Amino acid sequence: AMNKEKMRAAAGAAEGKVETRERVSLKDRGLLSLFGPYVGMVLVFVFFVIITGGTMASSASMRTLLNQNFAPLMLAVGAVFIYAQGYLDFAIGGVSSLSMLLAVIVGNATQNIFLSFLVCIFLPLFCYIFICWLSDSLKVVPMMASLCMLFITQGILQYVTATGVFTLDKELRLFGSEWYWYLGAAVIAVFVGYMLLEHTRFGR
Repeated sequence: AMNKEKMRAAAGAAEGKVETRERVSLKDRGLLSLFGPYVGMVLVFVFFVIITGGTMASSASMRTLLNQNFAPLMLAVGAVFIYAQGYLDFAIGGVSSLSMLLAVIVGNATQNIFLSFLVCIFLPLFCYIFICWLSDSLKVVPMMASLCMLFITQGILQYVTATGVFTLDKELRLFGSEWYWYLGAAVIAVFVGYMLLEHTRFGR
């Protein structure tokens, strides 16, 4: 009887150790998935700072990085809501690019920044209503419908931009082109997206 008790105790201790190791392993994997991308980004940045002799960390380089990554960051905040529901959206880049192009054309033609703002809001809305109509009424797979919209918008973009370069008139740029406006807008967008996803019933 004593031997059986000792065997049960030893088995319980072994199971406890296994459970503890599994918990630690799960915790480590959770920490790795949470902080791993940020650590990797910092390591890549430090690597390029070293091989460029510090040029990568200059104010001009940082402004360039911010300007180049501003649009993808803003798109990513909105795309999270689509991808979190298990859907793929191939049209987002083309639709956003076309809306920006038409906003510039309309703004320069009318000298009215409010109309440019409306184009940026309602053109993507129209495109995605069309995608929903293709999926719901014609029973097109949503992924394929968004792919069709991507080809349509890319075709229009290539046709229009072949005639030249389009930039918004300086008089219509409410906040100018200084880097801190981009940084401020990016911080606000990320904060709003985080609050919606983490702290609202809609986000959850």
